[in-house]
This record gives sequence, structure tokens and C-alpha cells, in this order.
Amino acid sequence: MKLKEIGFSEYYHGYLVIEADELTESLQMIHIHDDDCYTLCSCYVNDDGASRFNVLGVSRYSDRDFRGLHFVKMLGEYSYEDVAEREAFIVEEPEAAAVKKNERYLFAIEQQVSAELYDTRNDARLDHLRQGGFPDTVTVSMATERLFVESPMKIVGIHGPCLVGEFMTHKVLAMPALYGNQLILLAVTTEEDLQREDNRHWRQLIDYMDQHGMRFTGPNMRS
Repeated sequence: MKLKEIGFSEYYHGYLVIEADELTESLQMIHIHDDDCYTLCSCYVNDDGASRFNVLGVSRYSDRDFRGLHFVKMLGEYSYEDVAEREAFIVEEPEAAAVKKNERYLFAIEQQVSAELYDTRNDARLDHLRQGGFPDTVTVSMATERLFVESPMKIVGIHGPCLVGEFMTHKVLAMPALYGNQLILLAVTTEEDLQREDNRHWRQLIDYMDQHGMRFTGPNMRS
């Protein structure tokens, strides 16, 4: 399976083997053999919102003998564009050395990520709405006079049952809804509009749902 066909939530802070082939030549701190074509990687999101694949180890085999796991530093990094078309698979039970190395690295590099944003990154319901290598940017549907149009929105948090996202110069609230068997996001209002007096009933509804645990990532909102 190509990496782009795997849901982001499946490998975010997880472990996956990527058939990197010639990309291994860019790795550092370790001698690369001609038949070293597999890399054990994890994934994080950088400050620009782009997914990055940190390389923990390299091997000639896809399932064993990964070298470099005991180095403190990563062997290198790949961008989403580097590996999107590469064959990859999830590693369910990584070696203890890989886990120790990865957890230390991710804690340092993503310590400013809010718990709410972390939850949305691990939410598989959003995977089909994510924009390629920018997993916090999702497709939302916005109502116009005649039809719904789809637009990108960057997730920044959660407000009750809604996602809060940045759309152009506004912060938009997007409500989850089911279309067939898939979740879609409907842009319902902006944070600025929510404070208007004629929107007080909508504001009260969101606050009521939030107080009773009906948040976007709460059990009552799960599809």
C-alpha cells in the first residue's frame, strides 16, 4: 500500500516502514549499504503544519535488523512529498529501542501542541478530509445562496461539538455531520458572529453541549 493511501491518524506519532530505496542515500551518521532500502519512521507535524517523517533506523529487510535505533539523533527526515508514492506499512509492535528514541524526540519537538489539536490529529474520522501533507488543514463545506462549496480550513481547536478553524481572516466553527457513512464538516458560523446578540441561542446550544461532555472528540459525538 502506498503511504498516501494510509490514514494520517494511523501513523501520526506511530511507526511505519517505508520502502525508501534511493532516499536512504540522504541519511546521515550511518553507513548505507547498497541494499538498504527500508526505513523505520515515525511522523510529526512541524510549525508550518506540514507532516514530517523522522527516520529512526534503516535496514535491508522490511521487518527486522534496523540499524541506528540506539543513536540519540534521527538519521534524517522525509517530507510528505518525498514518500507519498512509496510503499509503506504500519508497525504495530516496534522495538523498545525505537519507542524510547522516538518518544524523547517527539516530546521535545511537539511540546507546544495543545491537547485539543493532538486529539484531532488522532481522529480517524477526519483522515479523508485532510489536505495531503498538511494534516491540520481539512475540507469544510460552506453554504452559499444556491449550493455548498468546499474550502480548506486549518484546525486550531475545539469549541463544544465544533471544530474551530482558520479560514482566510476569520475563525470558523465547523459542525460534524454524516453524509452517507462518512463524516463531513459544515461551516456554521464564525467566532465573531457567535458573539452577536441574534446568535445567542446558537451560542447557548454550543455551551450547553460543551458542559454536558458533547464535544467534537467526546464519546457522544463519535460516529
